[in-house]
Order: sequence, then C-alpha cells, then structure tokens
Amino acid sequence: MNRHFSILLLLVNLFFSASCFSHQYNLTFNRPQSTPQADYALELLKLAYADIGFKIYIIDFSHQNALLAANNGVLDGQLGRDVSVEKNYENLIRVDYELFKFDLVLYKNCLPSSLEQLDSVAIVDGYPVQEHYLANTQFAGNIIKVKSMNAQLNLLAQQKVQGALMINFIMQNNDLPSPQGCFVKEVLSTYPLYHYLNKRNENLVEKLIRDNHARILSMEQEFMIIEKTGHKEETQELLEFLRPYGLIEFVRSGRVSVIRPKTELHKEL
Repeated sequence: MNRHFSILLLLVNLFFSASCFSHQYNLTFNRPQSTPQADYALELLKLAYADIGFKIYIIDFSHQNALLAANNGVLDGQLGRDVSVEKNYENLIRVDYELFKFDLVLYKNCLPSSLEQLDSVAIVDGYPVQEHYLANTQFAGNIIKVKSMNAQLNLLAQQKVQGALMINFIMQNNDLPSPQGCFVKEVLSTYPLYHYLNKRNENLVEKLIRDNHARILSMEQEFMIIEKTGHKEETQELLEFLRPYGLIEFVRSGRVSVIRPKTELHKEL
C-alpha cells in the first residue's frame, strides 16, 4: 500500500513539474488597442522576447482591469503604457526604451478657449495618463469617465461635456464620428510609450535592454521609422522580419567606435 502510494505521489509530482516547466518560458499580456503602430510594436516585442527565449501570449482582457491584473501578477506586464502608471502600480517595472511617442489631445468646443476654463471633460477609463495630466493642471471642473472614445464624442456632441481628452494614435486609426458645430483640437503634451513587466520578471528587464535595441523613432499615417543598434546579423534579422509588412527603405550605417574616457587620443591612434 505504501509502495503504491509512493508511486502515485511521484507521478503527481512529475505531472505538476512537467506542467510548470512547460510554461516557464511563456509570458502573458492582455491584447493592446489594435492600431498599426501598436501592432508593429507588438511584433517587435515578440521578436525581442524570442531572442532571449520567451514567447508572448496575448489574451483578451478588460482594458480597465489590465493594469491592476499586471500589478498583482495575474498578467506578466503591460505592453504599452506611459510613465503615469508608475505612481499607483508599484509592482510594474519599466523596460526603459521607448516603443513610440503619442500626443494627448484636447478636443473641445471653440469657446471657452482653454482647458482650465472648461466646466467638464470626458476621459476614457483605463488610461491613467489623462487623469495624471489633469491632476497637474488648474482644471477644477467635472471629470466624466467613459468606456470608449465614441462615448466621449457623443457626450461632446450632446453638449453634456465641454471637452474630451483623447490619445492621438488611437484617434487616427478609428473611424470616429465628428460632432456637429464648432470644435477644435489642441495638443496638450507628448509622451513616450514603454512596456512594463511585473517585478517577478525583473531579471528580464536588463536582458531585454542589453540584447534588443529596436525602437520606433517616428510614426505617420502611412509609415513609421524604426531604429535598431547591433551587429550586422542582428540588423539583418530585423530587416527580414519587417519585409512582409512592406519595407520602403532600409539604411545600415558602418561601424561606430567611441574612445574610452580618460584615455588620451594619441594612444588610440
């Protein structure tokens, strides 16, 4: 009886051990907002993680709850967030290279003329950058949280709010209705976008930065510019990876050297 129990216990241990080992190289993130810029960034991150032996799994998850889930370790991190998340989500560690930049835009009635003069603004729940920006201004009006940018614009069109804070790269890639009347757009600030890992994956942060140096330098409606530093084999790998997306131009510089500090120039020549 004891012998049979020991064998059964061994099989159970092996089963759970195999299960754990089969998932040790997987990282789970929620699906980001689908835009061409975000899709490019996601593919670059998949390539970066593959280079260090990890595979990204994307799951559908409530955007409003994703930050809390990543902070609590339910998700392994967040694929695209600005630095405003660092204030309230202390378990998230920034991977410190930019994915790309975005503008925070105020879409408002023509009058009154400034954000501080508005009685109310609509923001999308789940994007802390909007609340963070308002908290650092003299805006004293009502803040209305909604679930989508369509809801923001509907409130604006119905004159239930006087303005809406919106993220430009999402605006550019969605067929949003245009409210009737006099409305203007004003760029309030520009932010870099990073991706974050839960602190239990802290050991990956330095490795990602060391092994992968690709970032998006500029985004336009029709194209984007990507920069990568590394050996020829590494830049060639990126070139082959990007070909299926429609490569317009590829430029590779020669080798670049920098003289070490405290070393006299004539000793290097």
